Amino acid sequence: MKNQVKYTVRDIDLSQFPKKIKLKYGEDTNRKFYEWTSKEKAIVIQKIGSNPYYVFFIDGETVRMPKEHNRDVYFATTRIEEAVKLLETLGFQVEIEEATQ
Repeated sequence: MKNQVKYTVRDIDLSQFPKKIKLKYGEDTNRKFYEWTSKEKAIVIQKIGSNPYYVFFIDGETVRMPKEHNRDVYFATTRIEEAVKLLETLGFQVEIEEATQ
């Protein structure tokens, strides 16, 4: 992740999400994802095929992605560690539950 870049999430109040989240790993046909869900709220980090990971915040029917502050550049990374670091810079304490064999 770029140093000193500030990200914002428009139209979703992140204070309504718990500060401690546990991301569960999952895979399906062409998608890898880490997600935390609770009723109508979710945080999802996913990649499809060889594309980078993107982060999604879901609150009911509203879905938003973090953008660079004052720019139209969405966060994307090839490394899950950088996506977790983004969540941490937004105030979350993140634990990852790895896949079980």
